[in-house]
Formats: sequence, structure tokens, C-alpha cells
Amino acid sequence: MKLLIYLLLLLTMPLAAQGKTDEKTLTDEKTLLDRIDKMIENDQYYQGIKEKELKHLKQQAYEAEDDQTRLQFLDSIYHAYSAYRYDSAYAYMKQGLELAEKCHNTYYILRNQINWASILSVRGFYGKAESLLQSLNPDEMPYQLKQYYYFTYAWLYNYWESYAKNSDYAEEFRAQKKHYMTLLIQSFNENNKHNVFYQYLMGEYAYLDNPTSKESLNYYLKALKMAPAKSRIHAMSAYGIARYYKHIGKLDLYEEYLVEASVSDELCQLKETIALQKLAYYIFKRMRATVRELPNISSTRWKMHSSSTTNCT
Repeated sequence: MKLLIYLLLLLTMPLAAQGKTDEKTLTDEKTLLDRIDKMIENDQYYQGIKEKELKHLKQQAYEAEDDQTRLQFLDSIYHAYSAYRYDSAYAYMKQGLELAEKCHNTYYILRNQINWASILSVRGFYGKAESLLQSLNPDEMPYQLKQYYYFTYAWLYNYWESYAKNSDYAEEFRAQKKHYMTLLIQSFNENNKHNVFYQYLMGEYAYLDNPTSKESLNYYLKALKMAPAKSRIHAMSAYGIARYYKHIGKLDLYEEYLVEASVSDELCQLKETIALQKLAYYIFKRMRATVRELPNISSTRWKMHSSSTTNCT
């Protein structure tokens, strides 16, 4: 999928700036497209970095001196694979769950069950993910695990809402997402309300109430500034900002932040990036509109030239 998007971008980028006459706009456009060019060129390099990180984590898991340490590394490997290679993420989740059950580690049994629900929801098995989450009791979970549980539940309904878009069920799933987002935000203690995750979540929550809320933009901008470029929070915050600007009709800024989100996703080696898909589609639509306008532009210029020639004779 990512390769096809890259090919589409490579085909459309040379025409993307056609029809723009303002010098500053052309310069800004070129800068954005240069970032995408560089990102595409360096894909293998970033993939190599990702593979080295995974190799190092696997070595640490293999050399772990006790089950507790090995469970920690298996969980880290799962999360490193979760948005990169789903089948590998599933394999390491199962390995972690089996080890946790063998040594009766309640924390990692619960954590790997939530990991399992997360994989199911991303892969489109929404009902199975919901059933698994319903079987767990958040009241028995420690603070951070409870937050992970609510986050996974909220994003399950986020995916389900997207799948059911324009159907009678979409609003129901949106309400469920908001419910679990509320529980997630309420679970933060005062000391943690200044961290980057909280800022991002507040942006999402404000967006649910009002997609054009300046409050959501401010939270996203704060999270973007706090998060390193190579992080999912940075990418998701940039995408949230892009989405806001699209809603208010500022398409230049929409494109700018889609590029930011796409580059961040590339650094993280995300398997399927919504930002990159949206960017490719946006550039394609704009290119198509430009091509349609070219005959009219040429006709107008020809008429102006003919008029000028006539006046000179």
C-alpha cells in the first residue's frame, strides 16, 4: 500500500504546483514537496533503523535474566511491531501472554490481553475486540494499565465509527468513543495532566465536541511541540492539526501538516499511514483540477495574444 502511494506522489508532485502564480506560494509548495521527496528517498534507511531497533530488543529479550524482564522486552517488541508488521506483533503478543500465564504474572496477562484487543481492532475484528475488552475489569487494573485499557477501547470505537461512516450505527460508535475518552481523561491524576499524551487526548476530546474548535487546535499544537518527530504522538497531533485546517478551509495549512504527519509516520515506519494517503489524494485532486483548467488558461492567453497582435497592426 505504501509503495503505491509513493508512486502516486512521484507522478503527481511535478504537476502539483501548476496553476499557482504567487512566488511565495510556489516556494512554500516546493519546500513541502522536497520534504516528501527526501522521505521517499530515505525509506530504506528508516526501515533499516527500525530493523536494528527490533534486533536489539529481541537480543535483550533472549538474554533476560528472569521472566519479569523478558516480559517487559516482549511487550516492547510487540509495541515496536504493532504499527509496522501486524503478524509479528501478534506473534510476540502471544509469546508474552503464554509466558505471563505460565509464571502467573497478572499484570502482563492483562496487558497482553489488551494488546490482543488492540490488534483485533486495527485488523477490523471489531466485535471480537469488544468482547475481549468486555471480559476485563478495569477496577482491578493499576493506574497505567487502566489508561491503556480505556485508550484501546476508545480507539476500537474510533475505527468502528470510520468503518460504519454514513450508516445508522456511526453515531452510536462515536458516542461510545466519547464515553471511553471521558473515562480515560478522568483517570489522569493532577501530576500527569501536563504530559504530552494528555495534551493530545484533550485535543481529540475537544474535536469530538466541535471539529472547528480552536481549543482542539491549541491542544494539538502543544502536543506537537512537546513530542519528538519520531513518535506516534507527534504524527497523530500533526494529523489532528491538518484535519482542523481542512474543516476551516485553510488548505495550504492542511497540506503542510499532512506532510508533517507523513514524515513523522515515516520516521516511525508506520505500515499504513492515513496522513500519506490523504496527502496523495489531496495532491491528485488538485492536479486533476489544474489539468482541467489548462485548456481554459491556454484559450484565454491565446485570445489576449490575438487581441494584442490585432492592436499592433
